[in-house]
Amino acid sequence: VHLASLQFGPAVLAVSVAAVFAIILLLRISFERQEAERREQQARVDEAEREAELNQKRFTAAFTHAAIGMAVARPDGTVLQVNPALCALLGVDADTVLKRRFCDSLHPDDAVQFRRRLQEALVPPARAFSTVLRLNSAGGAELWVSLHGSPFDDPQGLGTSLIYQMQDITSRLLAERRLHHIAHHDTLTGLANRHGFHE
Repeated sequence: VHLASLQFGPAVLAVSVAAVFAIILLLRISFERQEAERREQQARVDEAEREAELNQKRFTAAFTHAAIGMAVARPDGTVLQVNPALCALLGVDADTVLKRRFCDSLHPDDAVQFRRRLQEALVPPARAFSTVLRLNSAGGAELWVSLHGSPFDDPQGLGTSLIYQMQDITSRLLAERRLHHIAHHDTLTGLANRHGFHE
């Protein structure tokens, strides 16, 4: 630039200086734009992380405070998580449930039926299923539950896991049995009545 200014005059120097300033200005604008895009992208990532954390907290709160028994398990039966309602239903603490497979909490006569329903539900595409079965309660009393199982993709990459929701229907079943007995038996003798005889 110095040699060109000596040969062609100071105008070349002025143009060169202006070109350098223009390049610096363009670089600064480009860097500022990249920084703004980076900040915007980081803000979106932070917002997504906050939303994911809130969703996790909401799920944990719903799972923990649900009035019905809930458990998260792998298809092989390994129990990953249980809520207090299920522990209260079974009459055991969470550590006891987590140390065994889900089928171990079922009545032996219903475990085979449950495994069959589970295998059918996991055939692609996996779908939810419902069934009525008995659980092994700590007191040994007959405990009937309405179980609903829903498959979902495990976020840790463990494949398809299941969330079980169980509601105690023992009182309802006992009442239905009592009504059935009353409808088909004589209240005084306990023998089958006319309706029972016809059946």
